[in-house]
Amino acid sequence: MSITKTNQHVFETFLGNQIELLITKPTDASQSKKVPLSIIISTSASNGVGNNNLLATVYGIPYRDNEPVTTMLVGLEHDETKDFVTRLCRILVKKFCLPTYVSLSGRPGQSLSSAEQLSIIERCIEHVTK
Repeated sequence: MSITKTNQHVFETFLGNQIELLITKPTDASQSKKVPLSIIISTSASNGVGNNNLLATVYGIPYRDNEPVTTMLVGLEHDETKDFVTRLCRILVKKFCLPTYVSLSGRPGQSLSSAEQLSIIERCIEHVTK
């Protein structure tokens, strides 16, 4: 029996951008709080081909009183991207009380609108809880 389950989800934002989510989560989070949640977000999932670069990866863990602590593992100079990935990681750690990796890949210099960021956060939470 596997301790993790991986699912892929593709959706389109209201601006027509295609987003791909690859979510790996523990099959039974109540058994072990040490198995991490992993979310990989690709912002240009057109036929699996493209010039996607790894823009940011953040790792977060629950700390005292379930307050998340995060660290940037990979990050380019684009602060908006770092802020979004860190914010998403903190939300997921706080909600699910699991160690969490969040990675974002896309075209360098590409930014997501606030509405697109909210849509991604909503979809991540939706698909992790399924």
